[in-house]
Amino acid sequence: MGDVYDIEVNDHRPFRWLMIEVKKNLSYAIKTSAWYSRVQKTFKNKETKFMIGSIARDTNLTDADDTALIVIDVQQAFLDKLDSPHMEPLVNRIAWITEMAGRLDIPVIVTAEDTANKSGTVKLVAEKLPSGTIEFNKMSYGLCGDPEILAAVKNTGRNTAVLVGLETDVCICQSALGLLQNGLRVVVLSDAVGAPGPCQEQGIERMRNAGVIISSVKGTFYEWQRNVQSGNRTFGDIYTSTQPKGIYL
Repeated sequence: MGDVYDIEVNDHRPFRWLMIEVKKNLSYAIKTSAWYSRVQKTFKNKETKFMIGSIARDTNLTDADDTALIVIDVQQAFLDKLDSPHMEPLVNRIAWITEMAGRLDIPVIVTAEDTANKSGTVKLVAEKLPSGTIEFNKMSYGLCGDPEILAAVKNTGRNTAVLVGLETDVCICQSALGLLQNGLRVVVLSDAVGAPGPCQEQGIERMRNAGVIISSVKGTFYEWQRNVQSGNRTFGDIYTSTQPKGIYL
């Protein structure tokens, strides 16, 4: 097994890869288990084979200038499925990270499922969306099933999709896996997604096993900043004010 290197792949974006075999002076690489079948199909032939050992995991920090925030289906119909004590903090965290993204000029894509029958994004979150944000009516569980929404994500020009919303094991999970398949780095904020009962952890486990990065609101907020000077300049008032229930700094 070799060391971890930064290399360029077909779409010209850098990823962390693990060099796993050298055969006839040629090196072959694989990123994570989620990418194995794709890499295998690309490189496997009569002269090569893969000897899979440990898999390289993406340990890169999330850059604000490479992020698009995707707010998925924060609708009352889904929130009503949650235990009452969990509902308010969850909505607060989604609204809060949406506002912070706006301060950093991070593009925000927002969806609502079947709005004719379920209404739109709840008011607390909708009020924090950047001016002019369009709410997409999503009729497929995974947003990649809607060409217009997928195009909107790609048109941001950002390579990292940070996902928040509902429900963790269905729309969040299917959207995350679809975005992975479309070549994006995908981060899900575990404390800003929700699903009833055991479905929450089941969804998180499914995504983690597929190669999605699982982070948190606080963790990603500080990754976007990187240093004290940047934080004080953009968020100085945040540090000196009382935060909504569920927000920890």
